[in-house]
Amino acid sequence: MLPTRHRLDLRRSLPFYTFPQKAHTGSFSIYWEKDDTLIDLQAAVVVPKKVAPTAVLRNKIKRALRANLFSLFPTLPTNIRLVILVRRKEVLSQRDLLAETLKKNLL
Repeated sequence: MLPTRHRLDLRRSLPFYTFPQKAHTGSFSIYWEKDDTLIDLQAAVVVPKKVAPTAVLRNKIKRALRANLFSLFPTLPTNIRLVILVRRKEVLSQRDLLAETLKKNLL
């Protein structure tokens, strides 16, 4: 789980699909926006029931992506709200693609 200061509460923010910057791959989509009032990067991982029908699988995917994302935090900008929307459960085998996409688009 991400530390509290890095968690993005999707219920209290704008719908993430309205964020101005987007990047799409076959397995996931990344939505982000810059916010100069933020001190730390805030992130959320969304796995719909359509992708993973059981809660166990959804949580497994979220944990793996959060761990990968947390290792990238030192290299990413700090004033960003970031949402990763999983499109296919094969994303677990494509963690390197997530890192490459984040670095390419956010840096």
